[in-house]
Amino acid sequence: VNAWSVGTYGTILHWNGYCWKPVERRTNRFLRAVWGINSDDVYAVGEEDILHWDGTTWSKETVSEHELKGVWGTSSDHVVVAGGNTIYTGSFGNWSEYQVTDANNFTDVWGSSENDIYVMADNGKYVHFDGSTWTTHDVGWLLDYGHIWGTGPNDIYIVGTDLTGPFSIILHWDGTVWSEVLNHRGGHLSDIWGNAP
Repeated sequence: VNAWSVGTYGTILHWNGYCWKPVERRTNRFLRAVWGINSDDVYAVGEEDILHWDGTTWSKETVSEHELKGVWGTSSDHVVVAGGNTIYTGSFGNWSEYQVTDANNFTDVWGSSENDIYVMADNGKYVHFDGSTWTTHDVGWLLDYGHIWGTGPNDIYIVGTDLTGPFSIILHWDGTVWSEVLNHRGGHLSDIWGNAP
């Protein structure tokens, strides 16, 4: 069993099946997200840095002037990193950059495939990739701090804060429309994940 946790001041902890152990820091940045395709191919992102684990060591590259907050992928050659108003696709040391002009403050990345990718932004917006084009959409709620997860292209959830309340909210996409499934006036929902429909 391999698991990774990241946090402030470049902290990276590794679970080896028995205990959590810190690893040598490669940055002093606030690492916001971690994702991996397997135990020898793991990414961590935060502020302007992308870190990559190859099974032996963590390597670092600085790619952005924005705070990177989301990472997700489908394979070793197709990783998506997002922050500010910039989306990076590719792999460590080989990124293509896409600047979005009508959405900003990207907070999370998720997709059902490399031709169906969502990047969450502020003010209820998200950017969607359909295999050829990135387009900006609005969920219909003044949502902030949004995070996203789904089981497939027609079963997607977003959590965040509805700024008109303010209250925490969960939205669901059924392949056609977004609908509200929960609003809650206590606390702030900051992330979502599951493993079954």
